[in-house]
Amino acid sequence: MIGALDVRTVSFVGMVAGISLSVVMVLNWQVQRRQPGVAWWALAYVLGSLGLIITGLRNILPDFLSIVLGNVLLDGFICLNWVGIRRFVGKTAIPWLAAGALLAAHLCFNLYYVIIAPDIAARVIGFCLFHAVLSVLCAAELLRDIHRVRESAVYAVIGGIFTTHALFNGVRIAVTVHGRSIEDLLTAGPIHRFAFVEGVVLSVMLACCLIIVSNQRLRLSLEEHKERLEKLALTDTLSGLSNRRHFIECASREIERARRYNRPLALIMLDIDHFKNVNDSYGHQCGDEVIKSIGHTLRAGLREQDVISRIGGEEFAILMPETSGEKATEAAERLRELQQAARVICCNDVKIGCTASFGVTELNAGDATIYDMLPRADKAMYAAKNAGRNCVVSAEIAAPAAVKD
Repeated sequence: MIGALDVRTVSFVGMVAGISLSVVMVLNWQVQRRQPGVAWWALAYVLGSLGLIITGLRNILPDFLSIVLGNVLLDGFICLNWVGIRRFVGKTAIPWLAAGALLAAHLCFNLYYVIIAPDIAARVIGFCLFHAVLSVLCAAELLRDIHRVRESAVYAVIGGIFTTHALFNGVRIAVTVHGRSIEDLLTAGPIHRFAFVEGVVLSVMLACCLIIVSNQRLRLSLEEHKERLEKLALTDTLSGLSNRRHFIECASREIERARRYNRPLALIMLDIDHFKNVNDSYGHQCGDEVIKSIGHTLRAGLREQDVISRIGGEEFAILMPETSGEKATEAAERLRELQQAARVICCNDVKIGCTASFGVTELNAGDATIYDMLPRADKAMYAAKNAGRNCVVSAEIAAPAAVKD
């Protein structure tokens, strides 16, 4: 079957495929301009298509153009794919010196065996050696960190394409060295005629995989961006805690779950004492630092499953699943002590401390939504304010759990 291959037809198909692929890769680059490496792949396919056109016009163009320039462009194809892969996997340093040295060496090799001592077999060995080395480099860049990337399956396929190309060129070198004499590549042995098919097929497969992997990374990037936006929509950016919207959504789920399984659920509300004085005395920047500090204190003093939220300017709410009102009051007292001991370093290295007043309630039989619990917790919190601040009041007990001046 290989012996029946019409190399001229395969070469023409390669030229058409090369032009088509270069157009597709350029369009892919237009869509993904910010994706590292994609521009180099597009340029690689443009050079590759030009190389196929020039080598395909061998009987029309002089040997210097059809052989030397054609090979330089095909060398540039695989070199720029290597550069693009390095950029795509996150390596910012481009080995221009190494790539330039390899290209220069192969160019000199071609010039010698085209002009000074014409030898098709030597040129085939040089071409295959160059492409085998670059293919190994491309495969190594992809397969080295394959376990760390989410596009590992496509990485493996692309690495396999380059590995296959390297092995094929190795076999072709061995066959050429063993047979040695080649009068014309168009009528050479089966492996040399099959090289035209191998080049076209692997180039098409490579282009498809490069487009897939770049689009896959774009999709993953967009998903990550969407997740960040969704998180921002549910997060108070100053304190780093949940915002009121997220708190209400979580409260609805937790109340439904507590009702269904007859489990306890508690709510704590707290308000920073004399927060207006902090802003007036030290400035709003210092007030922001206090908000951040309280967010850190609450996260450090509570469980992972507790829903902690900043629901107003200096008001915070904490929903505690699987927690009775008594246990929540104890937790609020621990938080009160932590906040009382906390210090915030503001501008000019000024250290300030802020206390907070806490109100606690638990889910009652008549509570249908969080809006039935919030007024009780809010009332208990203001009872703590009236009791002298820096204390905890439970709505069920209706007396300060602790008072600290």
